[in-house]
Amino acid sequence: MSDTTSVEIVPATAARWTDVKTVLGISGEAGCWCQAWRGFDAKALSGGKSRPELLREQMNGDPPPPGYLAYLDGVPVGWVGVSVRTETPRLVNSRTIPAIDDLPVWSIGCFVIRPGYRRRGIAKALLEGVVAEARR
Repeated sequence: MSDTTSVEIVPATAARWTDVKTVLGISGEAGCWCQAWRGFDAKALSGGKSRPELLREQMNGDPPPPGYLAYLDGVPVGWVGVSVRTETPRLVNSRTIPAIDDLPVWSIGCFVIRPGYRRRGIAKALLEGVVAEARR
């Protein structure tokens, strides 16, 4: 694992859409784009808006943002998808991950680290950054 002191964690806002596409667009529009956990996967598959379009709309919504980006030396290299648990139907209805209380906790749905940047502590930096934001 290399030094990650130059890793910056920032909210995925509409102004950073190009960087979100750089990280999540590895699989093109066929990728999840953090929609499966949010319950929008069926809509995307049934001829509605594409997953990237849905995510872009969510980036203009209420906090928390749908994800956070990691930049290593100014290059977008990672993503963590987050949401308030109660706004994540697949978690609310999960039998394997039952809620233990009604607190409005943030939930992490996924991490995506670009090829070539893995095993450098990027996911750990994303996790620590999101936890720090959630505690504010």
